[in-house]
Amino acid sequence: MSATLSASISNIEVDRSASVKAPAAIEDLTVTPAPNGALKFSVSFHAPTKNIGGEALTSLKSVTLYHGDRLIKTFSNPKPGDLLTQADIVCSAGANKVRAYAESSEGKGLEATADFFIGPDMPARCTNIHLEEKDGKAILTWDAPKAGHNGGYIDPATLKFHVARQNFVTGQVEPTAMNLTECRFEEVPEISTEQESVAYFVYPVNEQGIGDGYASNTILFGTPYALPWKESFPNANLTYDTWRTESSDESSTWSTAQSGVYPSCTASDGDSGLISYQPAVENSWSVLTSGKISVKEAANPVVEFDYYHKKGSDDKITLLVSDNGVDFNPAGTVDMSASGDGDGWKTALFPIPAYGNKEYIQIAIRVDCGNSMTSVHIDRIVVRNISDKDLAATKRSAPFRGRQAGRVHRHCLERRTA
Repeated sequence: MSATLSASISNIEVDRSASVKAPAAIEDLTVTPAPNGALKFSVSFHAPTKNIGGEALTSLKSVTLYHGDRLIKTFSNPKPGDLLTQADIVCSAGANKVRAYAESSEGKGLEATADFFIGPDMPARCTNIHLEEKDGKAILTWDAPKAGHNGGYIDPATLKFHVARQNFVTGQVEPTAMNLTECRFEEVPEISTEQESVAYFVYPVNEQGIGDGYASNTILFGTPYALPWKESFPNANLTYDTWRTESSDESSTWSTAQSGVYPSCTASDGDSGLISYQPAVENSWSVLTSGKISVKEAANPVVEFDYYHKKGSDDKITLLVSDNGVDFNPAGTVDMSASGDGDGWKTALFPIPAYGNKEYIQIAIRVDCGNSMTSVHIDRIVVRNISDKDLAATKRSAPFRGRQAGRVHRHCLERRTA
């Protein structure tokens, strides 16, 4: 496998005594390694067309090419803009460097350099690492690297892969499968609780070493919770320990509390518990995601939750739903700026008929904060089935707008008291 490497324009050696009439640096110094990791390379570039001061050059005396400190070739009397090449330059394995400069009647010009790696290399990281659940199995797939960690050669036929499972208790990874030859791994993961997060790291391996391991997405395995399902954070505690949060920044946090602050409020249902998102920066967003909830027996599932409405706020709260733990789709949005109501608790109710009789769902509450930097309070989150009569009445309520979720930073829930 071959690769083309270009010089970094920042790698220009400046001769303080050089005249502004001397040639400018070569701008397209390009190195092409030989195929299959052979220890040689080719170089190509165009002779400069301008001097250091930006004026057009009319002639050149020479262009000189070095490999490290070894002179490779001096090109005599090239025309400005000529394509110059040198093939099959022998080198050693590992890091290499070439440099080149032009010279005119006004003196030596600026020097350009290119650093590159030649020969067999340890593999670069795997890409598109994806985990999904199918029939209780963890199905892990990925794409093999096409180049080396340092830009060198790898033989795809000799690549192997190690898989390690993330231990979310210790923070360590535990070897699970070694020397796989296919870009796929599956198992029925062992879990020690009703529901448990599962993720894997994939490491590419060859004779030169083990490449960097990168993680898959995280999904929950285990038995879904039954309906009716309710989380009200009683006494500032979590009813379910499978909640996870994700955020646009590392400083904004979710936390449970007996009452809310900024703005101040008590729990919506009087059980001395709620959850709040505290933005640390303007225009932050975050997502609060539940565990797996069974809707297998629910033909008309709905999701409802209480939120503390803030008069004049431009915050938005979006409900997202997934039936595979990977792809979350919007089911509706509460836009506080669209209402002129005063401060106080309100209830949002979203029918989700598309998920009726699914094996399970996960819900996620996404908060998009504006510039006010005030907390967003949520309480009494419920998933339940409703009758056809109740469903008809629900459809007559005002519609909500949907909004997609984005990429995230993971955070842990924090408990606090107010």
